[in-house]
Amino acid sequence: QQVLDWMTEMSLETISIAGYSLGGYIALYLAHTFPEKIEKIVTLGTKLYWDRSVAEKEAGKLNPEVIQDRFPEYAAQLIAKHTAENWKTVLAKTAGLFLHIGQFNPLGFDTFSNITCPVLLIVGDRDRSVTFVETTTVFKELPQAQLAVLPQTRHAFCEVDMVLLSYLITSFINL
Repeated sequence: QQVLDWMTEMSLETISIAGYSLGGYIALYLAHTFPEKIEKIVTLGTKLYWDRSVAEKEAGKLNPEVIQDRFPEYAAQLIAKHTAENWKTVLAKTAGLFLHIGQFNPLGFDTFSNITCPVLLIVGDRDRSVTFVETTTVFKELPQAQLAVLPQTRHAFCEVDMVLLSYLITSFINL
C-alpha cells in the first residue's frame, strides 16, 4: 500500500521496480495484484518460495540477541540505520511479516505465470537464503522472464558487484 500511495503522491500511473530481497517479493506481489501499475521488475536475492517452515527459519535469523552476540558489526549497521531504540522492533516486525507470508503466501508457484510484465531475476551463486532452484523454478513460470546469476555473490547487498549489478539493471530497463 505504501508503494501505491507513493505513486499517487508522485502522480505516477506506472513504475518499474528494482527490489532487493523482500523488496523484490513486494514488487512481484504488486505486479500480480496491480498489473496495470508495473512496467518492469528487477529482483535481487529474492526469496520466492515461502511456507511455514521456511518462514520460521527466516524469522529465526532475526533474533536481536543472537545478532548482537554473533554478528556485532551487522547489529551496529542495524542500529545506525534504525536507531538503538528501533532496530529490535524492525527485526520483530520483519519476522512477523515472514511468518505471515509463510502462513498466507499470496505468491505461490502457481501465481507467477499470471505476472505478465518483464521480470529480471538476479541471484547470487553463493546466496544461502535464496536457492537457485526456487529462482529458476519461478523463472520458468514467468512469461517474460530473464535470469542472471552473479558470480561469487552471497545474499548481503554490501557484497554485490555494483558495477555488474548496475549494468544488468540498466540493460534490462532500457530494453
